[in-house]
Amino acid sequence: MKSIELKCEKCHEPHTVQGSEVEYEQVSGDDRQMGAALYYEALVEFNCDCGNAITIKSSFTEYPIGSESDATTTASGGTITKIVD
Repeated sequence: MKSIELKCEKCHEPHTVQGSEVEYEQVSGDDRQMGAALYYEALVEFNCDCGNAITIKSSFTEYPIGSESDATTTASGGTITKIVD
């Protein structure tokens, strides 16, 4: 992911979170027919200038290794307007 663009739900101020700011951690894994399936999550939290707390949660599965799938990105306190891959 290169960036996430979103607007604050309270004041509608636009924000951009660069992909380099999103740090994924492996949260679980299991064995499947074609090898390991690994699950990753990232959480980005910040406050808008109006004081509203914004949280972005992103996750994906790597299965088979090297192939990303099931990617989801959600936000609370803000509305995602664009995800640039």
